[in-house]
Amino acid sequence: MFENVDNHHTFWYCLHGNGYLKPCPASSIWSQIDCQCVRKSKYYFALSYQERFHPMLPTVTVTTTTTTEETVLPTTETISSESFR
Repeated sequence: MFENVDNHHTFWYCLHGNGYLKPCPASSIWSQIDCQCVRKSKYYFALSYQERFHPMLPTVTVTTTTTTEETVLPTTETISSESFR
């Protein structure tokens, strides 16, 4: 279920790849924090707009390590006198 950014008295409900716009009960609004419709209250309005409608998602840090090998090839070739016999 996801918030409807255009109307906080409704929310999106997804089922089998289809989205349905559902209303919250009277005198309640959608809370993305609680993932449900909640009653308007002093506590709720004490939260900032960001906290009410756009909660922080956890941050995931991915660290990758790459090991490379360096191959050094000679740039000159030594020719021995044995090669010309």
